[in-house]
Amino acid sequence: MPLTDIVDITISRETTAVSQAGFSVPLIVGESHTLPEVDTVVITFAGNLITGNTINAFINDVAVAETTFSSGSDNDTTLAAFATKIQALSTVATAVASGVAPHKHVITVTAAAGETVIVNSVTVAAGASATTATIVRTAATRIQFYSSLAEMVAAGFATTDLEYLAATTLLSGDNPPNSFGIGAVYTTDSGVWVTALNAIQLESDEWFWLIITSRVVADQTLVMAWTETQNKYFICSAATAAIIDSTVTVDTASMAGVNYSNGYDNTGAIYHQNSDETTGDEFPDAALAGEIAWRDPGSYTAKFKTLSSVTASSLSTTQRTNALAKNCGIYTRRGGVSMFEEGVSGSGEFIDVIVGIMWLESRMTERIYSRLVNLAKVPFTDAGVAIIEAEVRAQLDDAVAAGLLASWTVTVPEVADVSTANKTARTLPDIEFTGVLAGAVHKTEISGVITV
Repeated sequence: MPLTDIVDITISRETTAVSQAGFSVPLIVGESHTLPEVDTVVITFAGNLITGNTINAFINDVAVAETTFSSGSDNDTTLAAFATKIQALSTVATAVASGVAPHKHVITVTAAAGETVIVNSVTVAAGASATTATIVRTAATRIQFYSSLAEMVAAGFATTDLEYLAATTLLSGDNPPNSFGIGAVYTTDSGVWVTALNAIQLESDEWFWLIITSRVVADQTLVMAWTETQNKYFICSAATAAIIDSTVTVDTASMAGVNYSNGYDNTGAIYHQNSDETTGDEFPDAALAGEIAWRDPGSYTAKFKTLSSVTASSLSTTQRTNALAKNCGIYTRRGGVSMFEEGVSGSGEFIDVIVGIMWLESRMTERIYSRLVNLAKVPFTDAGVAIIEAEVRAQLDDAVAAGLLASWTVTVPEVADVSTANKTARTLPDIEFTGVLAGAVHKTEISGVITV
């Protein structure tokens, strides 16, 4: 006899997973054009064609006219003829037969601009025997994720590509990211980085820190404005002499002047004498991302960090003052230690505060949303309000544990005080909290008296 007539237990599940915004994955975007920019399909025939063989194919569900291998012909002639028929399709830009003459075995098909090429089938029939054909498709891609430099090389990147050099610096620290993205600016983007970033984001939004290989102020200006509208953080670098030599803080000729004049929160600028978009570029922006990306938001300050594989700048007191006045980071040697300072955004707010607030907002949103989708309903009662309040409090406790907040308070409304209009609309208003930043010590002032 079952025991359910004595002890009846029902266990329900609240296991619907809510995706979390990532704050540890860096993205490097460049113009090497190594990632494929168009759909490419490679058709490989396993053997030679023989008299009487016919080749048939469907591409994007459209039949390609049959080609027959006739007596006295050869693979070159027949495959070239078949490739010409494929290229006649409106979705195809090129179809080229290749291999070692006179027995070419490969046809490479590339899509027309903006088109997708899917080879549904390729078959060889008739004749005394028929070879087989394999189809390998490489879809156009804006972003790929890697965990090592070796994976980049295997994907076709040269060790002189700027994306590779930036990734080398990114991974050179003691705690390199487990994963990083490489994004592509296509030739068809005509230098418009926003076009590329929007396309990258549509393909994958699983990244947070943004680095670009360009040191051109026009490119950096576009990316700054774009990033300000996103839940992302952009670190840029340049060697523009005016950053350190001029007292002018607002200009359009340097990324530091643009960042400062616009008061951007989501961009941190760095001056470095080798940020020149050559193979000698040390990528201090990638180095800073690599140093802080692995840390929990709220647990760090960017100031004082040693940037692996980056040479400290030799700046005069005036040059240092000029850069910092533009809220531009510098990497110098002080007290025998190479260190980054000050670690602020264009607005003057510290990077860790900006990122920490993004993290707190995202995690609180995710927690509350998880309750809403996993429970049958959150009732519009004081008990229901308490469910939401508990998630707010739990996330604020996490923010204290992470080092972002020192303390906090929360106030919630009583349901009796909520307007009828809000109840009708099922909108719970007026949950408010106040958090006190834990901050970080960047400077100390000590006074003492010594007596005999």
